[in-house]
Amino acid sequence: MLHQISIPRAIHVCWFSLCLSLIACISGTVKADDEFRFQNRVLCIDSPWAYDSQGKKVGKVFAHMLAQEGHTDELVGATSTAAKWVEVHDILVKSGFAVMEAANDLQFSHTKPLILSPAGLHLMLLETNHPLAAGSTIPATLKFAESETVEVDVRVIAQDEIPPAPDMACAPDTLNWLKSYFQVAYK
Repeated sequence: MLHQISIPRAIHVCWFSLCLSLIACISGTVKADDEFRFQNRVLCIDSPWAYDSQGKKVGKVFAHMLAQEGHTDELVGATSTAAKWVEVHDILVKSGFAVMEAANDLQFSHTKPLILSPAGLHLMLLETNHPLAAGSTIPATLKFAESETVEVDVRVIAQDEIPPAPDMACAPDTLNWLKSYFQVAYK
């Protein structure tokens, strides 16, 4: 007899989009999207995106960050001309309730990615200049402890759209990357 297991929506959405991304990568239908990836000799920032804010004056930015082999870095802050200020938040469960708190220890390396996702760490855009609209892009400036400041374009997608998959160009050792992803995403 099969038992149904209730999975929180956020984890279900992340798991579903990861599975679809993996299927697309294996089948060869996902192409590198250089427009939405920053890569240099020290770090790689892949697929920065945000959901449309549905008229609200706040937004969340998500991405995958990985240091190149032999490097370690830490995200120490962010800014965007699309908002008055940006904070790094984490979603935690306390006493059965999901709460957002300021995030600490945002270090990442070649084998330990920093994953900003709807179910966990994210950049919180506060008091946006205008609501984030699907189909648009917004600028974000990421500040790191070791690397130079990086400017990225963040793709805004509709709430019902599947998030962009990382193209794995930043992670040539895909199996180790996936192992690290599951350790971070489902800790």
